Amino acid sequence: MANRWFEHPWVERFLPDHMRPVDDHIFSDSHGLFIVEEMEAAIDRVIARADELRQSRRLKRENELFLFRMKLTARRIRITSFEKERSQAAIQKTVTIDYVRSTDAHAPAFLREALVHYMKNGKMHARNIEKSSYFQHIFRKLEVLDYTLQGRPPRDIQLQTAEPVHAEEVPEEEPVKWHQALDRFHQHYVKQKNSLPADIHQELLQIDRELEELRSSPLLQFDVEDEYLVERMLGREIPDLIETYRLLEPNHRNEQHGALLQALEAMRGRISSMRMEQNDVHARKMRQLLKINEKRYRQEKKF
Repeated sequence: MANRWFEHPWVERFLPDHMRPVDDHIFSDSHGLFIVEEMEAAIDRVIARADELRQSRRLKRENELFLFRMKLTARRIRITSFEKERSQAAIQKTVTIDYVRSTDAHAPAFLREALVHYMKNGKMHARNIEKSSYFQHIFRKLEVLDYTLQGRPPRDIQLQTAEPVHAEEVPEEEPVKWHQALDRFHQHYVKQKNSLPADIHQELLQIDRELEELRSSPLLQFDVEDEYLVERMLGREIPDLIETYRLLEPNHRNEQHGALLQALEAMRGRISSMRMEQNDVHARKMRQLLKINEKRYRQEKKF
């Protein structure tokens, strides 16, 4: 414990900015969730293209509100991600992550830097995001990307952060966690329709239907990373939003109604995009199989 003295709350105010842990409320609104989800989606696309990537590469993903840049080298993965000026976020953020890649069992991966910079009350702040609950999944995805580029199985690795991120081994017979989370979500929020405004309940109902359809289809199942995202969404993020909304005074509830609806719509959109990605994977595999068979039978005609 002695070497963790700087984690005690009474010491925090004496630490330099970059060592202070970020307050998670910075990422808890719809804008904060958006930048986290967009970063996850960008890294997912890099993982999907890992076989095409050279040792050194600069990658970019952007839309009207968000910019993501990744510099990929044999030794490092460097990410810069920020909200553009058009973003209506009350606190505009820039996230920087410097991940040092693993070379072998004796040189494990680690985070050299994981910071968010933001302007608040006319002053620029820097805060550490290594322990932020919103970024643990992103660190895990970087871990997966690192080992995918090396052609090594991701389950064999552990990322060394201030608090190591461990890949939990789940026995095959144990029920899928997001399925259990979906059952609880349905029981507490979909069936209790009279306790929420009609449009909020309708959005929850559509999320429930989308996921129920995915659960019932053996051909459209999430991978390990997406399962974790959906479980987190159902088990923590949506309940936190709904229960906090219920605690508001009526006038404040009216003020936040639109923001809550947008947050739920964004989550449903993420589920739909994951579903489309799964369909794209199957479509690409089908095209590859057709190409292989076409080439094989054309060759056979020559003999």
